[in-house]
Amino acid sequence: ANPSTPEDLLEFLVEAYGTEIDCRILAVYLERSAAVGLRGVRALCYAGIDLNNLATAHGSARSALHLCCNRPVSVAVVEFLLDGAAVQAASGGCDPASFLGVDDTMALEQYLKGCPALDVGVVRALAREGVPLSPMPNSSGAWGTALTLACSNPSVSVGVVQALLDAGADPSQADVTGEQPAVCFCKAARETADVHAILELLVPADFGADGQWTYVTSEGTAQHKCSP
Repeated sequence: ANPSTPEDLLEFLVEAYGTEIDCRILAVYLERSAAVGLRGVRALCYAGIDLNNLATAHGSARSALHLCCNRPVSVAVVEFLLDGAAVQAASGGCDPASFLGVDDTMALEQYLKGCPALDVGVVRALAREGVPLSPMPNSSGAWGTALTLACSNPSVSVGVVQALLDAGADPSQADVTGEQPAVCFCKAARETADVHAILELLVPADFGADGQWTYVTSEGTAQHKCSP
């Protein structure tokens, strides 16, 4: 039968050529596909593939996680890539604490900064034991924290903040610029139903009943009015 979908084509190629399929095809699929699907990833993850060191079309090495975590991706795909046993990968599953990615950052940092629609399940999967959250360093020595990055993302939700807190993120830890998560959140001036709930998670002792919260930045004192 003629392949009718990208996943059909991938399965057809793997069935025809087996492990002769270059790992760069997986890299291209993860990096450029508009919708990375578990079926396509399964088809291209042949036994022995090194998910932590994929050669890309540009010749650079990237982790499979880094290639798909700068945009919306399903929990199923992330968990599959983290589970090396599922694909009999040569080096085990993807290492979520690896710096092998864009700008030498961890996959979680890349996801929190680059994804326009954060998913609680993906955040929980990436913020697993062994991944530093407060602070979250990269190989160049600069750092933010998981919460400051999440709170700077317009799509942050109560669920995402709670997931990071459950994983051990410190709401009082400032990033390299000296700003705490609540400051990052307030500076974005979001007026959503989650504003009060998120601030209560980040600054429970200081959050005013009237919705008024004052914070101090390097430029001085600023005030943010939250609407219920």
